[in-house]
Amino acid sequence: MISFLQRSTSSSVRAGVTLDDDTIAIALVERTGDLVRLRHCSVTSGSGNDWARRTQKATSDVEMRRVPVTTVVAENAYQLVLVECPQVPDEEVADAVRWRIKDLVAFSTEEAVIDTIDIPALANQTSRPMIYAVAADPKLVARRVDAVSAAGLQLDAIDIPEMCLRNIANCLPEEEQGVALLHLEEEHGTLILSRGGVLYLIRRIDTGRRAVRALCEGEISLGDVVSDIALEVQRSLDYFESHYDQRPITQIVLGPGVPQSFPAMLGEQLGLPVAALDLNAVLDVAQPIPVEQQPAAIMAVGAALRSAAVEAAA
Repeated sequence: MISFLQRSTSSSVRAGVTLDDDTIAIALVERTGDLVRLRHCSVTSGSGNDWARRTQKATSDVEMRRVPVTTVVAENAYQLVLVECPQVPDEEVADAVRWRIKDLVAFSTEEAVIDTIDIPALANQTSRPMIYAVAADPKLVARRVDAVSAAGLQLDAIDIPEMCLRNIANCLPEEEQGVALLHLEEEHGTLILSRGGVLYLIRRIDTGRRAVRALCEGEISLGDVVSDIALEVQRSLDYFESHYDQRPITQIVLGPGVPQSFPAMLGEQLGLPVAALDLNAVLDVAQPIPVEQQPAAIMAVGAALRSAAVEAAA
């Protein structure tokens, strides 16, 4: 798992915190054996770049003392690149990857925060195994670390959105048989393919909620919006089936925030059932998360679901 910053902890409770200039989301997850309970989830709106003050205010009514916290880097703070795994000892992989991706990212990798995500080897693979390399801008990571720490929280891990979605996917009842989780942000989407707790594929979709809303509200014609998303999803499903020699994934789940009519539209294009994700239906929640807050809450929930016992790949 991504661990830009990680300390050892045995706590059964973990918090996830996401923050930007408009919204702060807080989630607390408690694990008791195999049972996972979402004890708290809140979304606080308010403008301003004083993240520490706003985070402290948002958490003032929540018992957060001695609770390990995972925060999530902003999408403009890092890049995710698929590369061959260097043939070096495990402890040297990050440094070897740093030089391998120096011409593939938009900022200098010399001081970048580097981590990797393992994925399974391809069926009949003759070349070196592939891994996802993550390079993060240290200044943008530091800003987030400083804000959470200054708010008095016990920050011990930093994740990326893709891994938060992987944690959500692991909670879906469809995951054991294989699931494709597609979450759309305003301008783009992220597709996660996983089966049996193993992450196989991460793909970026260049269409987001803004275009989907315009489609469903009749502002634009069906055109390329649904077909472009369906094409990317289908390509990913085909790649998974052929390159990993796996039986097909037929379960498609859409993250919260899309119009109610969109799952049926996408399902018709794919010829597969597409379900809309309701976090209240897949998690044991102390209090239901309002539907309108779930798009802002999903990454904080995924961050709180982080568990060192769960590996990115078997």
